[in-house]
Amino acid sequence: MIAREDLQCLQFFINLLTVNHVYTGVRDDCHFEPMDKNDPRLKNLKPFTTERKESCTAQINVRIPPSLKAKLKNVDNWQELVRETLEKAVELESA
Repeated sequence: MIAREDLQCLQFFINLLTVNHVYTGVRDDCHFEPMDKNDPRLKNLKPFTTERKESCTAQINVRIPPSLKAKLKNVDNWQELVRETLEKAVELESA
């Protein structure tokens, strides 16, 4: 079970991702400050685009061995590799 404090920190991190805030604290206090619009880190940001036919909004959880996870994390764009592999496996199973 997730502790209430962890849920509050998680909400702060979601805020960080959705409203352009800068994380300035440590895990215990989860303090955020609004990001300055002239911040140089924002200069090279481009809007996210994709060529997918369908958006990737659904989630699943799969348990894998820690050794496989470590190897997977070393692969560039591993998330897309997993998506493509799952799609191919489902297509083969249903054929």
